[in-house]
Amino acid sequence: SNALFPEDAMGVSRSSDRAEPLVDNVILMLVDGLGWRFWNYYLNQHHASAINLERRGVLSCLSSCFPSTTSLHVTTVATDQSGGERGCYEWYIYEPRLNSIIAPLPFSLAGADEPDSLVHLGVSVEDVFPQRTIYEDLSEVEVESYCFQDHSICNSLCSRALGKGANLVSFSGIKDGLAKLRKVLTASVSKRKYCYFYYHQFD
Repeated sequence: SNALFPEDAMGVSRSSDRAEPLVDNVILMLVDGLGWRFWNYYLNQHHASAINLERRGVLSCLSSCFPSTTSLHVTTVATDQSGGERGCYEWYIYEPRLNSIIAPLPFSLAGADEPDSLVHLGVSVEDVFPQRTIYEDLSEVEVESYCFQDHSICNSLCSRALGKGANLVSFSGIKDGLAKLRKVLTASVSKRKYCYFYYHQFD
């Protein structure tokens, strides 16, 4: 992909001669449903966490993918492929192998209550999701990857497919998740780490 984060978000100044970022660890936190409009709202309400992040970090407004759906964004983050490249762009999509509408993330027929049930109909995760992830690419340059997700989805077929090459970390609630994130980051300072933290309960 040719899409890049703003240089200042990665610790690189435009006037700097350094070719590499000034950081060893990268945390990408995807809060499902939290757009820039809501972020400004919390700042205006003097929310302590928002103010702290603004003062101590770098806030960069990024354009959303279109359409702005969970299915599109979580697969793009994991594979670096656009919705047009892989066809997973909405919560419900048409699956020609079944001639039916499916929900790719719960990996079930649309409206079905049983997650991961498409395997019983002869559909594999390789049929729906890309077979290579960014975590496999990062491992080739000696970067350890971690995917933090709620315990209700962490071990699903979708999460395992999109987290291939990463260490999957399950958490129960935001406090537990952040505590486990901190533990991973402080466990070994000699290794570079990429941590993807997905929080869906805001949406």
